[in-house]
Amino acid sequence: MKLYKEASLMMLPTSVKDGKLYSIFPQPKVIGEELVTYSDFNYGSGGWSLVDGKWTFDDTGSGYLNYTTISVTVGQIYKVVVDVSVPSGVANFRFTSGNGQTVLFDYTDFPDGVTTFYTTVSGVNGGIQRFYAPTSLSDAFTLNSISIREVDQLPADFDFSRGSNLAATRINEQGLIEKGRENLLLQSNNFDTSPWGGSSTIFTSGQSGYDGSNDAWLLTHPLSTNSTFQLNTNSGVQTFSIYAKSDGSTGIRLYAFGNENANAYFDLNNGAVRTASNVINSDIVSVGNGWYRCSITFNQTNTAFRIYTTNNATLQAAGSVYIQDAQLEVGLVATDYIESGATTGKAGVLEDLPRLDWSGSCPTLLLEPSRTNTFGNSEYFGSGLNSLVTLENNSTISPDGTQNASRIVSSQTAIGTKFWDFIGVQPGASENQVFSLFVKKYNHRYIQLIDNGDNDLYANFDIQDGVIGNYGSGATASIEDYGNGWYRCSIVCDGSQNINARNRIYLVDSLTQGYANATNVALGDGVYIWGAMQENNSSYATSYIPTHGTSVTRGVDVLDGAGDTNTFNDSEGVLFLDVENVNVSSAISISDDSSSNFIQIYLGYTSSSPIRYRASSEGTSQFDTSFSYSLDVSQPFKVAYRYSANNFSIWINGVKANEVLSGSTPIGLSVIEFYNIFGAGNKFDGKVKQILYFPTALSDNECINLTSI
Repeated sequence: MKLYKEASLMMLPTSVKDGKLYSIFPQPKVIGEELVTYSDFNYGSGGWSLVDGKWTFDDTGSGYLNYTTISVTVGQIYKVVVDVSVPSGVANFRFTSGNGQTVLFDYTDFPDGVTTFYTTVSGVNGGIQRFYAPTSLSDAFTLNSISIREVDQLPADFDFSRGSNLAATRINEQGLIEKGRENLLLQSNNFDTSPWGGSSTIFTSGQSGYDGSNDAWLLTHPLSTNSTFQLNTNSGVQTFSIYAKSDGSTGIRLYAFGNENANAYFDLNNGAVRTASNVINSDIVSVGNGWYRCSITFNQTNTAFRIYTTNNATLQAAGSVYIQDAQLEVGLVATDYIESGATTGKAGVLEDLPRLDWSGSCPTLLLEPSRTNTFGNSEYFGSGLNSLVTLENNSTISPDGTQNASRIVSSQTAIGTKFWDFIGVQPGASENQVFSLFVKKYNHRYIQLIDNGDNDLYANFDIQDGVIGNYGSGATASIEDYGNGWYRCSIVCDGSQNINARNRIYLVDSLTQGYANATNVALGDGVYIWGAMQENNSSYATSYIPTHGTSVTRGVDVLDGAGDTNTFNDSEGVLFLDVENVNVSSAISISDDSSSNFIQIYLGYTSSSPIRYRASSEGTSQFDTSFSYSLDVSQPFKVAYRYSANNFSIWINGVKANEVLSGSTPIGLSVIEFYNIFGAGNKFDGKVKQILYFPTALSDNECINLTSI
């Protein structure tokens, strides 16, 4: 659309990294020449020295690398590209004047490879000439190159934060639920490096690996009692795995020391589990050329993990075995290997990674409030309370693409109540409760979800056709298709009812089944289940939060910080939003980063008045208007807020929905934020397809074209 070229800010949710959501534009334009010539570095102190033509910091003493003075002015903006080689850890240095009063950038971590960032000169006008690296912050590194060029503006990228754990999930490009994953072992393929230990163990590196590399190890135990081990104190449902290959006669034993002492013997000649104790599951999978991935899954509190050599049967034995890529992770299955070093390795949806949700044909940015899954185990259901059903773990492929879903089936044909029970936390007085569960037909199509506290808290579902049946007067229900036969079934229990901590799934005969009634479901008939979730003090099910031993809280998604005074126009402009699945009262504002000057729009304000908009100039409210309008904010819609002096209007799906023809415009607009109160209050809750800002008041026809569905 030609009109898009007139925007000064465009965000399409396509490019993210930890802590950042990148805008399409504006993007900075280079306006200056290259300021750094590598040969002009002329002196190094402390740990700096010139090695084979490259300046290297050896971390033996803090020091600076001196450069020919570059004159800079406070407020100038520069693009910096740094290329470093870091064998382990991170490089850290700053670039300042000799007295530190003029700063291009302060102490900054640089991982191995190329890092690009933008920075603004601070302090006082002057000359910069010293790269200073402190031993307290930096590991050893080599500076391969650095580029510094002046640009016209900072990029209008959004800052993003969520929390400190891996609780968040998303729908990825393959249509699967993607989680955050973590290898909880350290030095996962450096078996001769602490914290690995092993008395009398001999490690020989450089062996041919399962992946075609030379990263495997030959592990030799001179005695049958020798082991290779690493201390570890994690707890809950976990999977310990390693790639292993026999030297001809030797097998392997994996041992998770803890309150259960889970362990298993693996035959590496025949690809078999010989015996296992105190495990949920043990598995051996051929990956070719004699290599196997061996794993044990268990539910315990650990003290250590040990690897023994065996006689390929059920006895420990002296001998040698090839090993590679050890991993410990939460959950019921061994997932793709993640390398770790001095810190744990992580992959997938990380702590502060913006979530691009692919549940539709194009990605949307998923922004949600903080929620807690009060079920301690969302995927492993153990031997919980049940009636006339049996459960099998790891029975089929779940919505996350791994074989970790369970199957429950009727254990008798005779009439009876046939259920599986989940225990969470009872909500506070008058608080709603949401119980959701992923369910797939095995050979039975009808299920019922209930709260065990009140006869009015139930709903029936057809998981063959994706249909909701009858439900109690104290409940509402929803069902969502996740593909491959999986449905997410949810029941919202009204806080005025007698809600307790227990939720259940029943196998029932029809969509009209009453609350927890006895049924005639035949012997062996049942369904697959996965991803149980209980959310208290909530009115809808949010995205899945996995738990593996204790309840888990996902932090709120916080998006803000894009733009500056060059991006926004005080006198006139248009803020455009393409959104869906908006919950509660979600606001977006452009302001001077205070409550004195702003334009702001609330989405989902009330059911009858879904839009509220307002403006403030120099601390004085100009107007605050909501209006009746028929709009389902759970569905995709487009809205534009146009403003200029004495002319403010809202456009929804191609229609001018409301206008206010008096009022002054704000002053000093510099930032876009996703809050309803500046820097605080409820955050935006929904999915964002695109955000545009135009620094001119578009015409009526342009607003119609922009917002038309």
